[in-house]
Amino acid sequence: MTTLPVATITSTLIPANGWSGSAVGSDSELTLQRPRPEAHRSGPQASNRFSRAADEDIAEIYIPDVVDEVTSPESLGLVNSSTTENVSVATRLSVPEPGIMADSESTTPKWLLNCFTLALLLVSTNLLAHRTVEADLWGHIQYGEEWLSTGVLPQTATHTYSSPDHRWINHENLSELALAITHRLAGGHGIMLGKVLAGVAALLLMLRVAVRRGVPAVAAAAMTIPVAYALAEFWLARPQLASFLCAAAMCLLLEKAFADWYADGRVHRRWLVPIIPLMVVWVNAHGGFAAGLCILAAYLGLRFLECFRLWPQLWKSHLVTFAATGIPAALTIFVNPYGADLPLWMANSLGEPRPEISEWASMSEAGITIVPFSILTALTVVSMALTRERRDPVQFFIIGLVTLQAWLHLRHLAFEALLVGFWMPPHFYSAWNRVADWWKSRRPQAEADRPMTRFERLLIGSQATLTCAALAAFLAWKLATFGVDRSEYPVAAIEFIDEHQLSGRVVVSFDWAQYTLAALAPHSTVGFDGRFRTCYPQDVIDMTFDFTMGPDSDHRNRSNTLPDAEPDRVLSFGDPNLVLISRKLDRPATRVMDQQTDWVLLYQDATAQLWGRSSLYSDEDSADFIPPADRRISDEAPTGKAAWPAFAGRSGRMAFAEAISPLTAATVGLDR
Repeated sequence: MTTLPVATITSTLIPANGWSGSAVGSDSELTLQRPRPEAHRSGPQASNRFSRAADEDIAEIYIPDVVDEVTSPESLGLVNSSTTENVSVATRLSVPEPGIMADSESTTPKWLLNCFTLALLLVSTNLLAHRTVEADLWGHIQYGEEWLSTGVLPQTATHTYSSPDHRWINHENLSELALAITHRLAGGHGIMLGKVLAGVAALLLMLRVAVRRGVPAVAAAAMTIPVAYALAEFWLARPQLASFLCAAAMCLLLEKAFADWYADGRVHRRWLVPIIPLMVVWVNAHGGFAAGLCILAAYLGLRFLECFRLWPQLWKSHLVTFAATGIPAALTIFVNPYGADLPLWMANSLGEPRPEISEWASMSEAGITIVPFSILTALTVVSMALTRERRDPVQFFIIGLVTLQAWLHLRHLAFEALLVGFWMPPHFYSAWNRVADWWKSRRPQAEADRPMTRFERLLIGSQATLTCAALAAFLAWKLATFGVDRSEYPVAAIEFIDEHQLSGRVVVSFDWAQYTLAALAPHSTVGFDGRFRTCYPQDVIDMTFDFTMGPDSDHRNRSNTLPDAEPDRVLSFGDPNLVLISRKLDRPATRVMDQQTDWVLLYQDATAQLWGRSSLYSDEDSADFIPPADRRISDEAPTGKAAWPAFAGRSGRMAFAEAISPLTAATVGLDR
């Protein structure tokens, strides 16, 4: 409890800042206490109302849960400057502590709080900048660049020899176009910077929403760290980033549209209108729009059910409003270059499991990713239990559903993190203050915190400033040293292929396929790549994974299109002449190749193996013959990073455009 001296107080006690208080008689104490959670707004008859006891000497007020600063009767709203009628009361005012963090904010200089806030945001930003190159990034830029250069949106699969006539339904067109344009303007470093700036934008949106709901900026910034930690694994320069940004925008729009829902049942329709064009963009940027539509449908549907409990007189009006938003949003799935084929393909594709892709695995198989999931989920559950803020059942229910989806498929952890980042900070903060108040009440009075001295403020401020500088420098170093890790990608093997002018049809490791097709374009094509079911039939998928993962792998969803599992079938299908595989990731494939008599090892290091068909590369009469002395076979581990994009003979902002030649239309099928 904190006591504040007052001399006089007006006879009219007005509502202020969310506390409840009572004054009895003219010489007694006036005490303020937090309202119980159930005293908060719960309907049109609740909250912020002044009530006076029958004897006119007892007054009670209800005000918000958090006060910024308690320094005087005026700041508490206990003095009405417009009246001169005063009543004498006790000269001491007792106020419960609002919490350790709130106390710190009231006594800490603003400049120091800003330093803390910036440092915390920089920690979150560095987490989002942690991962750089993603296996499919090369392909995304290449497809977007070809659309820019030719003006043609391919309708069938490109850069592949196994399925050149297969329909390609690309649900990532806008994202790939944006990546290609960014690469033309700013290169690979520009794409990485854009990824980081997108993360900063999302964090600042969360911060703004939290501050507007009464959370101190430094506390809101601290809460972005577990959110960023959960997002870090997925925050990559790829089309999924468009889904995350669209989800963040939707959260912001819903927050604004329903800002007064519990006060008077109003819905600010102007903030629901932008959801329609947002969904049009989302549908054409990434398949995550399906998750967005599910979240929107659940939100509007549950709000409508809630309306019957809180605002039954408004249900017709809200039905019209929600239908005017939800129905057009659902119809946006047809606003794409493929019309009804896109949602039909999505429905069929999502119905098929894809255990071969690690992001579709369950959280129980997620490895280290279960750590941020556990932290975020635990914080959310504890905050739901301990919060003094009004609990929003709609938000809590949706977070619960998405958390369940994240457990089933770890890639949904990003959506859980976004929802938690926008909806949970007030509850995090309230729960923290509740625990802090309990802890503080157990401490002896002698251990009470004392104000910082000027020297201590300067010392802590200088440390905070140095921390900010170090975090900013690390972020800049991360961006400046962006490149392609030679130990993770077959950069040396691609250089060998270029040196010996090899080309043709390449069976390639799944994680390297889009790098390979972009690096060797337009003269080589691949059998299968990360576009997966968007442009490959199931039999090609099956035979490729039979080769690279083995037919008996636990992480397979093998269909019955191919009756027998023959791991070497892919070596004859489509008549490939080169095989590029990972020695670490494709061990079943390396064992298959060791047993082949009509293939010869041309290049090997600790990362990759490159095999060539013997009839081409071991026959001295062949124009493609490579003498044994020119082959490079070793177990040496490649080190260092290659300059982006790690293409032999091509570099810079136009590296992808240089692969577009007059031969491109015939080679990759852009003329189809």
